[in-house]
Amino acid sequence: MIDPFKQDIGRKVVRQEYHGGPIETGIITSFNPDYVFVQYGSDGYSKATDRSQLEYEEDFLARYR
Repeated sequence: MIDPFKQDIGRKVVRQEYHGGPIETGIITSFNPDYVFVQYGSDGYSKATDRSQLEYEEDFLARYR
């Protein structure tokens, strides 16, 4: 789960709906109190994503080093 700030816009995140589920990476484009908007892969638009499904990419990768 993340709690983004304005300076996190442009930061890379990893999305995993459930433990052991597929992993999707993207970039934060904006957020509001309910959702973080993330552009995944080559999508030309952002998707509203629940904060509980997101982790900053560097934190995710650090767990598997």
